[in-house]
Amino acid sequence: MERVLVLSSHTHPRLASPLNHRAYCERQGFDYIFDATRYHNRNAYDQKINCILAHLGSTDWLCWMDEDAFFMDHTKSLRDFIPAGNDIGVVLCKSPGNLDKWTVINSGVMLFRNCELVRELLKAVLKTDLRAVKKWWNPELHGYFSKGDQDLLVYQLMNRNFKKPDVTILPCEAFNARPFHYQKSYDEYFICHFAGVKHKDKNKAIGQFQKKFQLTEALMPLQRIAG
Repeated sequence: MERVLVLSSHTHPRLASPLNHRAYCERQGFDYIFDATRYHNRNAYDQKINCILAHLGSTDWLCWMDEDAFFMDHTKSLRDFIPAGNDIGVVLCKSPGNLDKWTVINSGVMLFRNCELVRELLKAVLKTDLRAVKKWWNPELHGYFSKGDQDLLVYQLMNRNFKKPDVTILPCEAFNARPFHYQKSYDEYFICHFAGVKHKDKNKAIGQFQKKFQLTEALMPLQRIAG
């Protein structure tokens, strides 16, 4: 069976999401790494790509989790989204289509196969000039320009001149649901991503979700901790 590594990183962690990620991985039997290493980055957005490249070789499939993304249904496996065979190298989700600031993909939660073509893709992202991407960007085709790694990734997926790894883009509900999707229960969807919330408001938004469903700061049910 292929190994799965869940990876998250922040040089100044502020949220309890690593506790959530680790608890999920322990239940599912996946490897987990929280990497606080400060890589040689051009900007803050390169941290994510450098971190993925640093750990991709240690597993078969790597799942990147942004700091503001939480596993909500711990019974569901990431393996459900891993394609059979070797044809697919990247699995992504769209953003919700009903947002004013929609994007063609979201880079907050991503699955990468450990293969040379994926490494080439990520290295190309690191070399891409964001100013050139901004000139190329078409809001009608690509959505909101977020000024970060997501835009660089969109650019490379659509324009790189080397052989591409095939990419699967799933609906946002697969593993990029937002807080407003959760109406009935905390585990109504697999992953909750607090994307689009300003940094200064992030803790408040997470706290409101926590209070709504009576969860811990790591967005897990109290009885799971108690039991």
